[in-house]
Amino acid sequence: MNTPPIASPVRDSFDPALLAARLREVREARGWSQTDLSHQTALSPANISHFECGRRVPCPANLFLLAAALLVSPAYLLGYQD
Repeated sequence: MNTPPIASPVRDSFDPALLAARLREVREARGWSQTDLSHQTALSPANISHFECGRRVPCPANLFLLAAALLVSPAYLLGYQD
């Protein structure tokens, strides 16, 4: 008997657009501007803007800074967790 595979909520590939969208969504849900987030992370507002527009992907160290400031997991921002 063949059973269909169970759909997993975990993504199996990285989507930079999802990272950008989640970063903006969580920041806005906190009521923060990009400048507010930059103060929390010591990243420049320009970097925050680049990340949210999808022009750049944060390095692992910056991803952890962003996640910690926003009180979410890096896996959530990357789209590997819901």
